[in-house]
Amino acid sequence: MHEPQDRRTARSTRLAPWIHLLSMALGILVLLTIFFGSAVTSREAGDSDPTWNPFLFFRWWRAAAGGLAIELDHRKFGTFVGLLALAHVLFMYLGEPRQGLRRLGYWVFGAICLQGVLGGVRVLSVNHEATIAFLGENFGDPQNFRVGLAMAHGFLAQLILSGYLWIWLQTRKGWREGRFQVWNSAFAAKTQRSLTIVCYMLAVQLILGTFLRHDRDPRHGIVWVHLAWGITTAALLLVVGARSRARIPEAFTLNGLTGLARTIVILQIFLGFLAWAFVLDQQVAASWDLNLLIRAGHQINGAFLLAISIAAALRARLVLRSTAEEGSHALVDGEGAVL
Repeated sequence: MHEPQDRRTARSTRLAPWIHLLSMALGILVLLTIFFGSAVTSREAGDSDPTWNPFLFFRWWRAAAGGLAIELDHRKFGTFVGLLALAHVLFMYLGEPRQGLRRLGYWVFGAICLQGVLGGVRVLSVNHEATIAFLGENFGDPQNFRVGLAMAHGFLAQLILSGYLWIWLQTRKGWREGRFQVWNSAFAAKTQRSLTIVCYMLAVQLILGTFLRHDRDPRHGIVWVHLAWGITTAALLLVVGARSRARIPEAFTLNGLTGLARTIVILQIFLGFLAWAFVLDQQVAASWDLNLLIRAGHQINGAFLLAISIAAALRARLVLRSTAEEGSHALVDGEGAVL
């Protein structure tokens, strides 16, 4: 038996503010989880607690100090993310009428589950004899497999943040009904394509940075690739943002996102040079010293930059249409029909 439409609509209206609030809370918690995860790597504290059992998560609230305290804090925030994500995906299932956004909520929840498994297996790949033997037999050197797990664990968290940011934006009161201005522009296709390229370039940049964080060799040749790629990506983002603001000034939300991304990318370059200087000095970060804060800040700033850039690219696909007629616009619904 199908549920009556008016009942579904009433439930969606009732749950929509909660979905929006949970999306914001999850975005903040994911950022904090990334921050503490970065601090764990900078502190070289990833193996300070050799056990991992998600059914005994209450042990993560035990008294600890130094690197172990940071590792346990990372796990605590991960636990909070998992519990809130369960409530979020349930509310999305019950109250989000847009199928595409609802599916995104499912995918992000699945990514969080995978994220926890990756983190746990990374711990066991060093401290659990049966896991070490299994990896050695099937994947060669367990150390290489462990680094790969750590990289996947770190990068997936940044994609999760991007998902929750987009859901949060799409569930804002002004966007909730799926109605928005579509601007006609001869530069629409180029802007959309350029922002998409920026997102892919940022993803590659973050993967390179993740490798360097776990390689811990400040003179590795990848450092120069990371530096050159980052500057190129930043330059492209600055150019695309400036052109969008100049050619389609009325697209306020899109230009606001690209403007925020331009500010973040400049900060990211500055933080990157500071983090490199600390690594060149061969310092292992102590608990919450400037070294640790700069390096962790560089990582969460990069994660936020990717999330904002993905949001800008998706927004551009919604609000820009290619046409020879410059500057005209129409109000459309979420399916692209003119209202």
